[in-house]
Amino acid sequence: ELSPLKEIEDMLLDTEFRTYVASTSLARYLCEYIDEFPLSIQTRILDTHDFLMLIIPLIDEPPWTRRRIVNGTRIWEKVVDNQWTQVPPSELLQCTKCEAQCWFTVYFLTCSDQCRKQYGLNAFRKGQLLRLRKYLNEVMLDQLPVLTNLTRYIDELSLLNVPENATGHGSALLMQELGVMRDRVIRKVEWNVTADEQFNEIFSRMGDIRDPILREISGIYGSDEVGELVGHQQNSLV
Repeated sequence: ELSPLKEIEDMLLDTEFRTYVASTSLARYLCEYIDEFPLSIQTRILDTHDFLMLIIPLIDEPPWTRRRIVNGTRIWEKVVDNQWTQVPPSELLQCTKCEAQCWFTVYFLTCSDQCRKQYGLNAFRKGQLLRLRKYLNEVMLDQLPVLTNLTRYIDELSLLNVPENATGHGSALLMQELGVMRDRVIRKVEWNVTADEQFNEIFSRMGDIRDPILREISGIYGSDEVGELVGHQQNSLV
């Protein structure tokens, strides 16, 4: 049996992992409509945070695929509908939702005319993009036919000479609206001191029993209806 501390740590890791998986979906939606964003947001996506270089390692070494040994047998598992599911070796090339989100993100960032104009290719970025070519086989293209354009782009990129160092095209001057007053207020606040004061003056004085919000939540999740619903879901999963 796991200790309460270990259970909390496992729950924390599981929550963080689900959050990271959800962030890939958010990144995909942002990149899908990148042409509609102001220039400042486009610059942050393409240059400041470089979404493209962040996504490529997730394709090359996917965190939602793992290999385990259970009862002396080596098995493969993938994240399907937010659950680790055993996958036969013959089906490892089948694309899951998590993997598709990453591929769509790369597609939107490389096949958009606006992104091609603004994204500054250099030797490092070119080398990272060329790493994706080995995954664009017939099996992948049959599942995601839209990646045919990405395959063509990477093939053309392999023949293109790029500089060793480069930034976004036309990004020498960028006008961006900033909240000056908000920025000044935030910089003057010592957040560690503020957090300690709130904990000591607000949260530590009100226990779980006297907190009306916590009592309401406890009443919801402690009701018989929720227990029956959870039990029904567990039985359906089994």
